[in-house]
Amino acid sequence: MINSYTFNQPSKTANTWTCSSRTSVQACKARVIKDAEIKYEIIKTNRGVHLLMIDSYTFNKTSRMANTWTCSSRMSQCCKAKLIIHGDTIKSCFLGHNHPPPHYMKTANGVYIKVV
Repeated sequence: MINSYTFNQPSKTANTWTCSSRTSVQACKARVIKDAEIKYEIIKTNRGVHLLMIDSYTFNKTSRMANTWTCSSRMSQCCKAKLIIHGDTIKSCFLGHNHPPPHYMKTANGVYIKVV
């Protein structure tokens, strides 16, 4: 259970757990990956903000001291995707976004600009 949501493991050898509501009328696409090595990148935007990027989705750090990152669309899309990082390792994650990823373009100097 994560944030009051429950997940099923489709097979004993799978590292991916799917939302328990996946087979219901809602067809939830949320999933949790256990013990997987998820590749992420810390990017800098043209506004000077640092975001964490996974599979083109971006996350904001909740505070300077916290290890929790929430989806950048948490407020505008009510997205519940978030992760917890200790050091360089993702300890917990919920990557079930309810929206498509934002589009960013990387400039020659390595800064990312959001394309609307």
